[in-house]
Amino acid sequence: MIDAAFAQRRKTLRAALAGWAGSPGQAENALLAAGVDPKARGEVIDIHAFARIAEAKAAAGGAASL
Repeated sequence: MIDAAFAQRRKTLRAALAGWAGSPGQAENALLAAGVDPKARGEVIDIHAFARIAEAKAAAGGAASL
């Protein structure tokens, strides 16, 4: 997930994590459940937020690979 968040410059987390999450909508759902703004970029959140995103995706039924 972290590689995906930083793979392309200037991408929002919603767009950058779409492939990892399965779709942009699923990425947005995981971000919102984790309390992270989907419009944020990877460089503005901390490691704890990344962990919450992975936990939110796992809770939604997807494998959460950091």
